[in-house]
Amino acid sequence: MIKNKLTEFIYNNYYDKLQKRVQNFCYQNKNEIENKCYGVTILNLWIDELYFESIYTNTDGKGNISFNLIICPEIGYKYKSKDYIEDNSMNKIWLDIYCEASLAKELKDFKVLNVDFYNGKNYKDQPLSNSFVPLIKAEKLDEYATKILEKYQPDCINYPKHIDIKKIISEMGFNLKKRHFPLENGEKVYGRTYFEETEDTFIDNEGKEYKEIIPSKTIILDLRANTWEAQYFLNGSAAHEIIHAFYHEDTYKLNKIIGDNTYLNGTHAWMEYQANALAPLLLMPLKAFSIKANEEYKQLTGIYSEPLDVYEPLIESLSNFFHATKYAVKKRLINIGFYQVQGISNWMDGNLLRNYSFSKGALLPSETFTLSIYDFKKLYDTNQKIFELVISGQLVFAENHLVINDSKYVTVHNGQLLLTDYALKHLDECAYKFKLIFSSSLPYSKSGQIIDYLNKKKPSNSSLVPEQSQNENFKKNLKLHNDPVVAKRRELNSLWSRCSSIGEVLKATMKYFDIKGKELENEADVDYRTIMRYCNDEITSPNKRTVIAFSLGMKLDPMTSSLFLNYMGVSLSKTSSNEEDTILESILVFDYELGVKHANEKLLDLGLEPLTKEKI
Repeated sequence: MIKNKLTEFIYNNYYDKLQKRVQNFCYQNKNEIENKCYGVTILNLWIDELYFESIYTNTDGKGNISFNLIICPEIGYKYKSKDYIEDNSMNKIWLDIYCEASLAKELKDFKVLNVDFYNGKNYKDQPLSNSFVPLIKAEKLDEYATKILEKYQPDCINYPKHIDIKKIISEMGFNLKKRHFPLENGEKVYGRTYFEETEDTFIDNEGKEYKEIIPSKTIILDLRANTWEAQYFLNGSAAHEIIHAFYHEDTYKLNKIIGDNTYLNGTHAWMEYQANALAPLLLMPLKAFSIKANEEYKQLTGIYSEPLDVYEPLIESLSNFFHATKYAVKKRLINIGFYQVQGISNWMDGNLLRNYSFSKGALLPSETFTLSIYDFKKLYDTNQKIFELVISGQLVFAENHLVINDSKYVTVHNGQLLLTDYALKHLDECAYKFKLIFSSSLPYSKSGQIIDYLNKKKPSNSSLVPEQSQNENFKKNLKLHNDPVVAKRRELNSLWSRCSSIGEVLKATMKYFDIKGKELENEADVDYRTIMRYCNDEITSPNKRTVIAFSLGMKLDPMTSSLFLNYMGVSLSKTSSNEEDTILESILVFDYELGVKHANEKLLDLGLEPLTKEKI
């Protein structure tokens, strides 16, 4: 039996009414029930129990609601056998019971209007959930936003025009006020809609809480919403509350009547999703926004010679025109096909990333080239493919992208590994692709969630995974880069295996890379005399930190570095308890392109000794 607050309410309050109607229906259709009972002759029947299998709800938008209850009754009956009159029961039929009631009368006028055999009809297109939340598919979001505009500002649907949010609120019969909300479960509250008179708590100018009775049909916005993108953020908050006022008033009333507090969790999550998803669509109607965006784009392409330079002023212009945040404009632009916007003005790990571009079709809506340092380290630790690509030196982490380790795509500047200008303009050629996976029942817009991830708002119940299908250009370029790298590593391994001392290993390596002693002194920050003593085998017990400095000075990739350290008689502990060795290995894996100076600074920041010149 399906159980939720609505079916419990109907069961507890109207069971007798339902039972009576079902019993009458069964009497009237006794012949069909006899067929279900193997053709016995039923003398009498009654209803032992009603089992609610499903419930589907609908509304006329005026507070009148209807229910289709799918019920399996337990039918008791008397029948005549050869010599006796016997009792039995059956539950082999399902019934479709149509009922109506009004919210204004708190469902006390509940009526059963029709009972029939259930014919398997699928009511999945019914517009309301069991908690009376509108069931809105992701592809229908624009239609639901347009319904509000059709009623209050139809002239804004097909022609670019600023939406007058205050006018809509007023015409809906709501009053608009501003107050300071206290934190709720540690989170800021930016707005709230009051369907009935309510006493609520606010913060005064001195930071003290006070209570105030708020009249019914009131929308309150938090004054602190003005602190980010000023009026545009406040505009978005107001649009968010309009969605609640327009689509969720019946939800609120029904849940109050049936005593369902689940709207504070599951149902609440649905309503918040809908308000968050619909608010920017209300501010930026699809057709009007498309017209304006394409007009602005055409104008800006005549001003800027580089295509990548067009998008920031485009976002700025549309934000100003529609009074929407830049963040919301980015999402809307992706909705209408401006795929390059994904590479514009992204925040990750506390930094504003440089803009980048890629070929059309290189990314699906749920894919990205960009990832946080946390996700990169996690994938390195848990994903064998990513581990192998990084440890072999094929890919490096640069500016929150995992890219091919080639001077065409990465360069070192001021101690940082950066993408080249070419890489920023052709990211799909050199960057590994990832996919954002969701484990949620909410119909998230995949492209919208990627924008969330790229702007410090990684969706909950999501994870970043390597995309199985990489772009063909990337795979080709990775192979072109990797083949000589693998050949070089084989040559070095063969060379080192023929060396009989650590001095010969160091000399052979320097010769292979054509590095002189003075050059290595500068690059490794190890004095020339110490280098020569190693080369001449005057030092037979190598200093771990010095050998690591040699590796960083020659910029050996992680796998080659590991081999080099082994041939030089140095090993790093693999246990997590040895914190220093763990950090040194991290530097050899993730920071080898940045050299010894960067490593020394990192070690000092962590309170460890730098890779200083060895004193003899």
